[in-house]
Amino acid sequence: MSDAVRQCFNMTPKKFGHNLAAIAKSIDFSFLSNDEENFNTLKKIIMEGARYPITPQVGEDYNCAINERTSLFWNAKRFKEFCSLVDRVRKHAAIIDRDEEKFCTFRFLEDRR
Repeated sequence: MSDAVRQCFNMTPKKFGHNLAAIAKSIDFSFLSNDEENFNTLKKIIMEGARYPITPQVGEDYNCAINERTSLFWNAKRFKEFCSLVDRVRKHAAIIDRDEEKFCTFRFLEDRR
């Protein structure tokens, strides 16, 4: 495994964590007007939803707590925005995957040279 590939796999998670917007910027993903906000919402969903299960307070309904958390993204407009973002990320990743000269284009690697 080349040193550049090893750096991509070893450093990226540590450097970016769940900061999806920073990851997208580091691979030159083209942002539209709401993309940064949507990436940050996805980060919040990952951080809260995956790590912290719903634990309603005494007297709070479990379904109301779930609905409050999922209201960030479960409406038709936001859902379409997320679907569009996912499609654009997939297309960008496919372009990077096909580029033999730039198999890993993280800016932090350029800074290390």
